[in-house]
Amino acid sequence: LLQDGVNLRKFPSYQGAKDYRNLPVSAIMTYDPITLDGDETIAVNRAMIASSRFQFHGYPVTNSEDELIGLVTHHEIEDAEHGLALHALVDAQTTITVPPEKSIRDAANLMIKNDIQQVPIVSAINPKKLIGLLTLNDIARQQNVHD
Repeated sequence: LLQDGVNLRKFPSYQGAKDYRNLPVSAIMTYDPITLDGDETIAVNRAMIASSRFQFHGYPVTNSEDELIGLVTHHEIEDAEHGLALHALVDAQTTITVPPEKSIRDAANLMIKNDIQQVPIVSAINPKKLIGLLTLNDIARQQNVHD
């Protein structure tokens, strides 16, 4: 975590019901999300999703060097051709990312502005290194805990 700029000692202590908005996204994000292999075919990735205990709205896509190359939704995977390489679905997209120290409020505003339900959290040092995933559900869950 230290090499990615996440230092648990720097986390502010909780100061009140409204303070969660200023906490960094690293406090509520999902670490080590399930990723899909961009070099594999749609069929292989569908099989991996089917064998998983959980199915999600979307998945980060990584390449053979384990670098983030985009995000793909479950719907996009279901509608794509079986033999197509997954990276073909994300090659043309611009992926919005957030560093782990960004505040929950700023990340939420970014997600709402861009009409996205999830955003990859990437290393401040290496913007291709996926650290985690932040969803609107994570933000809502955190908000409801303190309401």
